[in-house]
Amino acid sequence: MASLHPRYTPSLIESKMKNKKFNLQIAVFLIIRTAINTSIRMVGPFLLVFARGLQADMTAMATAVSASMAASAFGPFLAEIADRRGRKTGMLLGLSIYTIGVGLVLVWPAYTAFLLALLLASLGNNIFLPAVQAYVGDRVPYEKRGITLSLLEVSWAGAFIVGVPLVGILIPRAGWQSPFLSLFVLGLLSIACVALLVPKLSAPEISEGAIDRSRFYLIIKTPAALFGLAMGFLIIAGNSMISVIFGAWLEQSYGLEIAAIGAAATVIGFAELAGEGVVAMIADRFGKRKTIAAGFIINILSASLPFLMGSTVTGALIWMFIFNFSFEVTLVASIPLMTEVLPPARATLMAVFLAASSLGMAAGMFMGPRLYTTGGFLINVIAAMLMNALGLLILPRVHRAVPK
Repeated sequence: MASLHPRYTPSLIESKMKNKKFNLQIAVFLIIRTAINTSIRMVGPFLLVFARGLQADMTAMATAVSASMAASAFGPFLAEIADRRGRKTGMLLGLSIYTIGVGLVLVWPAYTAFLLALLLASLGNNIFLPAVQAYVGDRVPYEKRGITLSLLEVSWAGAFIVGVPLVGILIPRAGWQSPFLSLFVLGLLSIACVALLVPKLSAPEISEGAIDRSRFYLIIKTPAALFGLAMGFLIIAGNSMISVIFGAWLEQSYGLEIAAIGAAATVIGFAELAGEGVVAMIADRFGKRKTIAAGFIINILSASLPFLMGSTVTGALIWMFIFNFSFEVTLVASIPLMTEVLPPARATLMAVFLAASSLGMAAGMFMGPRLYTTGGFLINVIAAMLMNALGLLILPRVHRAVPK
């Protein structure tokens, strides 16, 4: 029997098949995360729309969002299952909780249901996402991990480029509940895709001395991990102080209507897409921490731009692009760094990092409308810049684990 050509040995064929399957999994994760992020990101631009549908005021709605984000920070206590029971189990648990959440508003269109829906959707995301990041971290070397994780983060921008504008078209035609129906159906399809495509693998091992201890104990005993969590909180808190009020700001300052606000959201989406692209191109070569520092510095320096550019819609959109571009560079470059801070508890640490980010989002969304109604847009910008400046000071203490 003739032997296979050297270019097509069984091991090489098997390797190529595995790569194709992994690439397919990444594509599916990207689509799923775009849907999940749409459910989270549509609230800011359409805060007033949902408020009118539920007969609540903007402050009450912002409080609901803030409370749901804070409560979802309990995600790590469930997300640890991805370290103990395997990545697939963590993904399916997160998606199931998320799908129940977005479906709740369909059967109970009330303010309380809206609050619970946001809570469950965010909680599900805080379980699903760390399991995905840990799954990637298990399979991609640290030196190449930046580009893969950056590609997954395109979903955050994709929510504003595709998801939010679609919501802006859907709501006037089918009502304020219509986005939740679409997201519920996508949630069911996501569960089926993960069940079919992701292999059920054993949980990662930890050192013998820590075998009976929770992964949380390892995190608490690792200073670099704690500083990383604080940095994640500050990055998201600063951005959320702007993102939660930008729809109201555009509507009240420039008279933009629902569809126009949805279209304006694409500017933020493209800014974030550009940030994710930059991280994919330079983070592995330039260094993760240097890339994070550059993002912080650009974001801080952008503070004066909305006032230098004048009170026009064009000027406002240009500033929003720069602000969100630098934010995305900072956040996305932080993710591959955090996946290597504590490898034995990778999924748990990424879940806690996401929880810290959720708390940051809760803090920003709680304070943002209150600062805006008290002192106007300028106060929100100053508060966001102070958060980023503190994050930059913390950055030198966040570093990857030293190989033993």
